[in-house]
Amino acid sequence: MRFRNGGHQLFEQGTGILEKVSSPIVLLDVFKNKGELLQAFYEKSKSKKWLLDADLNYSIAIQLIDFVKLTLEEPGSRQALLEKYFLIYENAIAVKFALKGLTNEASYWHQAFEVSERSNATLLLEALQSVQAGRFAEIPDSLLETERRLKIDMAYLERLIFEEKMNANGFDPKRLAKLNNQLFSLQQQTANLMARLRNDYPNYFTLKYAPDLVKVPEIQAKLLRPEQNMLGYFVGEESIFAFVISESSFEVVKIPNEFPLEAWVQEFRNSIYRFNPASEEVDFLSQKYTNLGYELYQMLFEPIKPKLTGNQVVVLPGGVLGYLPFDALLASPPDDYGAYGTHDYLIKHYQFSYSYSATLHKEMLGRNSNWRRGGFVAFAPSYGGDSLNMRRDDPWRAVLGTLKFNQSEAKSIQDIMGGQVFLDTAATELNFSKAAPNAGILHLAVHAKSNDEHGEYSYLAFYQTLDSIENELVFVKDLYSMRIKAALVVLSACETGIGELQRGEGIVSLARGFSYAGAASIVTTLWSIDDFASSEIMRFFYENLKKGQQKDEALRNAKLNFLKNRQGTNASHPLYWAAFIPVGDMSALDGFGWPVWAWAAIGLVAGLLAWRFLKKKVTT
Repeated sequence: MRFRNGGHQLFEQGTGILEKVSSPIVLLDVFKNKGELLQAFYEKSKSKKWLLDADLNYSIAIQLIDFVKLTLEEPGSRQALLEKYFLIYENAIAVKFALKGLTNEASYWHQAFEVSERSNATLLLEALQSVQAGRFAEIPDSLLETERRLKIDMAYLERLIFEEKMNANGFDPKRLAKLNNQLFSLQQQTANLMARLRNDYPNYFTLKYAPDLVKVPEIQAKLLRPEQNMLGYFVGEESIFAFVISESSFEVVKIPNEFPLEAWVQEFRNSIYRFNPASEEVDFLSQKYTNLGYELYQMLFEPIKPKLTGNQVVVLPGGVLGYLPFDALLASPPDDYGAYGTHDYLIKHYQFSYSYSATLHKEMLGRNSNWRRGGFVAFAPSYGGDSLNMRRDDPWRAVLGTLKFNQSEAKSIQDIMGGQVFLDTAATELNFSKAAPNAGILHLAVHAKSNDEHGEYSYLAFYQTLDSIENELVFVKDLYSMRIKAALVVLSACETGIGELQRGEGIVSLARGFSYAGAASIVTTLWSIDDFASSEIMRFFYENLKKGQQKDEALRNAKLNFLKNRQGTNASHPLYWAAFIPVGDMSALDGFGWPVWAWAAIGLVAGLLAWRFLKKKVTT
């Protein structure tokens, strides 16, 4: 089959032709296998025509994936589709990278970046896109509200079903059957509503599932601060592609995936959060940390270092890299692996922030949240070391150990920011659900737990009210139905940035849930954090914010300040400071410090005065 002249035209004729295909999935398999065959022909012959044919083949396949997504109403089905055909995206990028090498046409790099964006955090982007899609498709508010209520009710039933299945004493068959029947009824109502929307408002699905992906020139012109870079990783089976974008340059670096990346990332994390100065394995873990910290730096960051301009980097971490704290990588091997305060941490050289994709970064920057409208709101419950039941009669439980410093943390930040703090018994799920939607800054000094098998059931734990019918937990799935328009959400809790890794989607975590709910920026954690260290870093962080610093700058300086104060002690180990990462819009909080235009005006005036002085001096 040859598609060089007719392939795109055939596809662009619309869904009418595709709907005549009896099995699009079978056709996707054909495109996948054919593309791999064309790539093999190129490797053998080195003839460019095979690469061009492969490029067109994969372009049509990716458009076909987009078409199939339109026919799938369940997010799980769309995720399964992306999981099965993720290799098509990798091969498409590899082909475009090779074509750039053969032709020196920069357009192939731009196309490769678009493919990477198309494969990244797609379900989250679709969810956020649906609000705008409903508006532009002119769907009545009553129908959109019906859709929203159905989602809320289904999420609640799915949560009850999940908890019932997790009952260690065995689930109640009658109760589970009843819940499943109720869920099935809601799913039927949703399917009927979707059918109505598809027939009466066909543009809705096109707008929802075919978002306007951000392009490199727009990133350079609008999304980057001066001296800031965007570093996007696409992690494939054979290669890792790093997209390096600055205000004036764009390059793609291919990194052979010839090392056990997932194992190294996991072992690197283990070497950090298993650290215990009193443990017999402390020397072993310290040596493992320094070895892997430097090796990961050499593999992932050193190749792109010459491409960076300035020291500010927005990381789009593909795949397993979402678990990796770039701050804690080592730019050089240490002389003494036990002297943690003297290590050449990457945080000493670069200022990192993170986003889920470039398109989502643009979306979060555009939320224009004003923190002063809702002010500072914090939650710091007491736990007392009690055990928590997921259901009152369910022995599947977690122990909520006492947090000694979370309440003093919240109160010290209130001294800096003002606002409202819910302490001890007032820090309930009910108060959270009432206060969170209107908060300008939402600070949660609570217990949290990630779920790496069912990411949507990672949770935040509030004060355990004994007479409540709820379990005082807020799951990721609960956040999907909330509207939280905070300028900043700080998750000063354990494991809020990790969860289930879904290929092509990323890590389903509490942080992602707050992004879904509408927060413009989030500070989250990658592992269980030390209570005292957390309270000190957070105090430094808010003090820096009040000075007018950008959020990523404020967090970096807070960590560096903590490291300076802990020089020569075990507390300078990354376990105590590297878990916090900032996500989303890193602009400074409004109302603090000098605004950008004021600094620009001062610079202009200073320049004019200097020019007049020099002119006068020359004249004299």
